[in-house]
Amino acid sequence: MFYFIKKILKSLFIILLLSTFFLSFAEEIKIDEETSLELKKFENACENGDAEGCNTAASILSSFDMYKEAFQLFKKGCDSLNNPISCYNVGDFYFNGYDGISKDKNKAIVYWKKACKLSTEDKDNYCGGCYSLGNLFLEDKNYKDAIYYFSLDCSKNCCEACFQIEDMYKKGLIEKKDYSYIVKNNKTTFETCDFIKRLSKDTDI
Repeated sequence: MFYFIKKILKSLFIILLLSTFFLSFAEEIKIDEETSLELKKFENACENGDAEGCNTAASILSSFDMYKEAFQLFKKGCDSLNNPISCYNVGDFYFNGYDGISKDKNKAIVYWKKACKLSTEDKDNYCGGCYSLGNLFLEDKNYKDAIYYFSLDCSKNCCEACFQIEDMYKKGLIEKKDYSYIVKNNKTTFETCDFIKRLSKDTDI
C-alpha cells in the first residue's frame, strides 16, 4: 500500500514540476510592453511600404515563436515590396515547414529564385537566395545548377559561395576549364575570401 502511495506522490511531483516549467517558459516568451511598442512601430512601417519594417517585425515575432504572423509579414515584404531578404525567409518557411506552414520544396525554390534574382539585379550583396539554391541543387546532385547559383553569389563577394565552388572543384564536380573561368571572372573575390580563410585559421584558438 505504501509503495503505491509513493508512486502516486512521485507522479504528482513530476506533473507539478512539468507544469511549473511550462508555465515559466510561457512567461518567458510573452512579449513585454516595450517590445510590443517596438513591434507596432515596425508593423506600421511595413504597412507603409517599408520592407525593412516587415523584416524586423517578422524577426521579432519569430523570436517569440509567433511563426504564422511572422510568415505573413515576410510574404508582404516579398510579394508586395520585392525585398530579397523577405523572399528568402518565405522560402525558408516553406522549406522547413515552421509552425502551421506546410513544407513545400517547390514553393521554397520559387521564393529563393525570386530572392536571388532581386539581389542580383539590384547588385545587392545579400546572398541568401542564390546560396540556398546552390546548396539545394548540390544536395540533389544537379551540379550544373549548383555551380550557376553559387557563381551568382560569388560574383557578389559572398565568400561562402566561392568556398563551395572551390570545394566542388576539389571533389571533381567541376571541370578545370569551368573552374578557371569562374576564378578568372571573380579574381578579387577569390583572393579576398582566401585571405579571410587563412586569417581565420591563423587566429583560431
